[in-house]
Amino acid sequence: FLRTPRGLCVRLRASVFWVYAPLEKGVPLMQKFQELINETKVLIKKEKAINAEIIRNLKILYDQKIHLKRGFGSFFSFCVTELEMCEATAKRRTDAMRLSEVVKDLPSQIESGEVSLSQITQLKKFMDQEKKVVKREFRKEEVVGLLDSIKGKSAYEVEKTLSEKSQI
Repeated sequence: FLRTPRGLCVRLRASVFWVYAPLEKGVPLMQKFQELINETKVLIKKEKAINAEIIRNLKILYDQKIHLKRGFGSFFSFCVTELEMCEATAKRRTDAMRLSEVVKDLPSQIESGEVSLSQITQLKKFMDQEKKVVKREFRKEEVVGLLDSIKGKSAYEVEKTLSEKSQI
């Protein structure tokens, strides 16, 4: 560790990482990191709430066909162009918005952290693939069951769980 006027320089292997946390006299270094960790946790909780609210808003915009009224050929292109989302974010949020048509409390589950946008995207991809290849239609109960089966799992575990339920 090297203390500098701007913060702390931490050398790990050949890389150097700067922590731009002002160092105050008498404040132990680990206490400063704990404050940063706590602040980051608060921001992540806010991010989940914001994502849930964005998905609720997207659902309203989609239901009112605002993307068509604005001249967009797809809701995805509306999200990327008009709402200025990157493509990956637009994909995750539109997947969640579409699943929220079936699972009404999905935004609340995202906000609480029960389910993540990446898990939802994996589930939506699985359902789309099943529909395309074997013409499988999912009832609401099945979608809710699938969603429950992937909660709290890593991406690998979600993939494994869904592959076990595949009819392909």
